[in-house]
Amino acid sequence: MAVLEKLLKEALDLSQGDKLFVLEQDSEDVKVLAQEIEKCAIKSSISITRYQISREQLSRDDYRPDFEDIFKEEPPNGIILLTDLTKETTPSRLTILQDLTNKGNPWRIASMPGVTFSHLQKQALDFDQIIEDSKYTFFALSISNSIRIYTENSTKTGLDFLEVPVQSMIPILSTGKIASARWGNYPSGECFVLPISFKAEGKVTLRGSFPFEVMDQNDWISFNLEKGRLIQKSIKSNKRSMKRRFESLFFTEGGKNIWKNSNALSEFGVGTNNGISELTGLPIFDEKIHGTFHLGIGGNKQFDGDIRCKTHFDLTFKNAYRVTSVVKGFGVEIPIIEKGKFVLKDTFNYSQLSNLKYFSIPANFFVMHTGIKVLQEGIQFRYSTVRDSSVVITVRNVPEDDLILISNVLDKYRSGKILSFRELLKLKTTSHDVFERVIKFLFLVGLLNKK
Repeated sequence: MAVLEKLLKEALDLSQGDKLFVLEQDSEDVKVLAQEIEKCAIKSSISITRYQISREQLSRDDYRPDFEDIFKEEPPNGIILLTDLTKETTPSRLTILQDLTNKGNPWRIASMPGVTFSHLQKQALDFDQIIEDSKYTFFALSISNSIRIYTENSTKTGLDFLEVPVQSMIPILSTGKIASARWGNYPSGECFVLPISFKAEGKVTLRGSFPFEVMDQNDWISFNLEKGRLIQKSIKSNKRSMKRRFESLFFTEGGKNIWKNSNALSEFGVGTNNGISELTGLPIFDEKIHGTFHLGIGGNKQFDGDIRCKTHFDLTFKNAYRVTSVVKGFGVEIPIIEKGKFVLKDTFNYSQLSNLKYFSIPANFFVMHTGIKVLQEGIQFRYSTVRDSSVVITVRNVPEDDLILISNVLDKYRSGKILSFRELLKLKTTSHDVFERVIKFLFLVGLLNKK
């Protein structure tokens, strides 16, 4: 299936008779891509509406399209946002995505900043591979207290070290298959987590790419993070001009932040897409490359985080020496990346974690007089009170696929079987969205114990 057909039918889950809305910037590259998307939509009997906005509009801090007027008729089933990737248009793009998500409509939104048709033609897309590797990463990050990053220093004679605390933060799967009422990047292929704000400490050396620039093989940029912030005075590079371009993403010429929190570490992610191999200088491609990791600098409100900023730029690290997930309270470091290779599936030592029961149903769950039942109308919880009476609460409108997976977990527990990580990973679901929702639910109600 061609990459644009996958965008419409798999990423946005559109089918014959559905409506697609394309919000496009008035640039030549965007126009070419929008025309190809239109051809694909017509071929698939999907109705399409194209709405153009100018670069000048997107460059205004206060620009917000009137979606109430734009969608005054029947709203679309899917939306594609096509823009250039520039410092000037990034704030408006992030605001548009937040506005569309907050509308409460079930539409799926694909964001494609800087993507061109020629770029898309060069990549393959294997959703099964992406989803499998993203799930492994999801588990490793879910049980993590912190991420430890080791990069070769500027002279390759030693290692720099950065520790990124992430405890209690639930990772986010971004596989390119976009959930209803949510937005996602396309192409995709990553799993990322929001760090504990303003806590990361250490030093790293970047070899790879940053927005608008692919670094040569021998290029490097090193910098320190203190209390979760990139320190301007610590930035060093083998090229003065490259250092200036890098600094300009976050700081003014006088060394001050461009925006409040423009130097804040707001994301750690791992690339899981085997179909992208070459760096482009466009984060939407580069950060997805299998075996890379990336650090997001700037805001993360678009991911429901707590750091507000009008910009967010991703730095892609290729051929990193080592990246590990530190399991809380146990001192185990799970290797995720080794010398630029994604090694999680090969090195995850499940037996090391068996005593922790991170993915086991707690033995005292039902002994504590708290019951849970999966019914046709939803999930029923029974809470005991201090007077030995009980309160029954039913959570309704739970998707059928979620109920099936939760019921499967409960059946295994009630039959006396402790669910292992391997077994949980193998449970069949119709989509990664179901998997992600159910995992979060199980953590919240205590059926999976994340300490």
